[in-house]
Amino acid sequence: MAERILNVYSKSITSPWLFDDLKMHFQKLDLKGIRIITSQYPDQNADAWIAIRTTEAILSPNVEKTVVCIHDLYDHDNIYQPNGLRGIVHKVKGLVLCHPDQKKILLRNGVSITNKNILERPIGALSAFHPGSNKPEKFTIAWIGRNHWRKRISWFIKAIQQLELPKTEFKIILLGKGIEESGAFLQSLGFNCEIYPKENYPITTYPNLYRKMNCLVITSSTEAGPLTLFESLATGKPVISTKVGWAPIIDVGNTEAITLVDTPLEISKAIKALYLKNKRDFYNPDEISRLMNDYTLEDWIKEVVALAYSLITKTEMVSLE
Repeated sequence: MAERILNVYSKSITSPWLFDDLKMHFQKLDLKGIRIITSQYPDQNADAWIAIRTTEAILSPNVEKTVVCIHDLYDHDNIYQPNGLRGIVHKVKGLVLCHPDQKKILLRNGVSITNKNILERPIGALSAFHPGSNKPEKFTIAWIGRNHWRKRISWFIKAIQQLELPKTEFKIILLGKGIEESGAFLQSLGFNCEIYPKENYPITTYPNLYRKMNCLVITSSTEAGPLTLFESLATGKPVISTKVGWAPIIDVGNTEAITLVDTPLEISKAIKALYLKNKRDFYNPDEISRLMNDYTLEDWIKEVVALAYSLITKTEMVSLE
C-alpha cells in the first residue's frame, strides 16, 4: 500500500501556543504507511488534513477529507452558522470534540453530526507528567496559563492577597505567557513568587515545574479542558478550580483531587485548607495521578490521526495500533 500523507496545520500566532505544541507532538508520531507533515498552511499534496484551529479548516483543499479540532466552548456572533467564522464545520467529515458541551453547541446551531466521524474526548496530558519522588520544601501554589481576560489571573492575585497565612509559609509559581507583570506585582507585595515565562520554558520543562508545586489554581471563566487540569492531576497535584471545563465532571467522587470554587475568597479558603491538609500528608499523589490514566495526550494524537485516516479509507474510525 502506498504511503499516505496526513497534513496537520495551523498558523503560528502569538497565542495560544498550544497549537504549535500539538503540531510538534503530531510530528513525533511514527506509524507504518503514514507520513505526518506539519505546516502553517495546508499542504496541497496531502491525502487528508487536520485543522488544529477551527476557523482554518476552510483553507483545506478538500473538506471531505478534513478533520477539524474544536478546543473551546465559544458560541457567540453566530460563529457556527453556515456563513459564520466556523461555518465550515457543516461541511467537514471529521470532528474532534474535547468537551461534551461542544456537541450541544453544534446541534443548537444546526450542525448535523450524523454524517461525520467524531472523536469526543479530552486532550489529556503527556505521559511525561507523572508524580515525582520529592516533596516541595515549602508549600507552593501555582497558576499556569496566558494573561487573557478569560483566564482571570486577577482572581488569583486577589486570592493570594486574602490568604490567611504568613508570607513565609508558602511560595508562588507563575508559569505561562504574559505573566511577568503579575509576578512582579506579587513580588512587590512581599510574596515569594517565581516567574517562568513561556518563551523561556517550553513544554518539555513543564513536568518538572509541576512537580515543584503542591497545588494548581485555575481561575478561568470558560474552558473546554483546561489542559493544565489534566497536567496537574497527572502529576499527582490537587487542583482548585472554578466550575469550568472538565473540573466539575472529574470532581464527582474525587474531592481530594479537585476543589470547586466560585470566587477569589473561596479560592483563598481552599488554598489554606490544602495547606493545612498538606502538613498532615492528606493525599496520595499516585492515586490522583491514576485518575488520568485514560487521558494521555499521546493517545489523543493517535486517535485524531486514526480519525483522519478513516476519511481516506472511507470507513469508520480505524485503529492504528
